[in-house]
Amino acid sequence: MCGGKMPKSDIRVSLETNTLIGNGQAVRLQSNEAEFLYALWHAEGRVVTKPALMAAVYGSLMDYDPSDKILCVYACRIRRKMAGTGWTIRSIWGRGYALSKISR
Repeated sequence: MCGGKMPKSDIRVSLETNTLIGNGQAVRLQSNEAEFLYALWHAEGRVVTKPALMAAVYGSLMDYDPSDKILCVYACRIRRKMAGTGWTIRSIWGRGYALSKISR
């Protein structure tokens, strides 16, 4: 689904409640995970670069300068939590991440 329009009605991400809702399941997320996933959801299936994700998660705290390896940690945690929702996070080597519907 990279680059294509994503049916947002199939999945929702709430920053107010740090919740992912997909396939009738509500999944609780940590606040940084919710920010990460919201950036992917908002991109509608397009690749979101690592710098853009770092800015989405850390915003004005960018002087903190965490390693971008933390994005891999977030992606891994969220993938596990998303199991059964019909969605996953794809790693796009050298570019970033994208939210993708699992085709069966």
